[in-house]
Amino acid sequence: LDRLSKLLTSGESVAFTALQGMGGAGKTALAQKLAEKIKGGFPGGVLWRSLGPSPDLFTALDVWARHADPRADLSALPDPESRASVVRSMLSKLGKLCAILDDVWGEEAARALMSAIPAGCPILITTRDGDLAKALRCRVERIGTLSEDESIQLLAKLLGDLGAHEH
Repeated sequence: LDRLSKLLTSGESVAFTALQGMGGAGKTALAQKLAEKIKGGFPGGVLWRSLGPSPDLFTALDVWARHADPRADLSALPDPESRASVVRSMLSKLGKLCAILDDVWGEEAARALMSAIPAGCPILITTRDGDLAKALRCRVERIGTLSEDESIQLLAKLLGDLGAHEH
């Protein structure tokens, strides 16, 4: 968490980072904790969008536009590309922000939303697909499973002393 936080907030270069791992490994939970930790460093906010296998790009872009201006109306713009261009312009007026694209399944949807983020702003994606993360030219951070010992330590931390149930 600390390492990823430093990566996204360093300001040295734009970070296109992907948390990649199997379903249930904790990618989304880690991204949520990361968003909480870094939000103070981004005057424009931390934008979040979960995509899944059938993303609604029009709604995603509309929500981001309303983040910049609650009265925003993109209904006259016929395609995601034109909406993304307008949203990028709107968001750039807010100051530096960070975008998190959660549960990315497809390159086209991710690229459309990434194009709406102003230059110089870090983007973090979560995905199960390592090849997709590479195709998006992300720095890939693999999220693996916990060892048995790590799992027991986590349960003990969450539940307290496991006593006789530790085995």
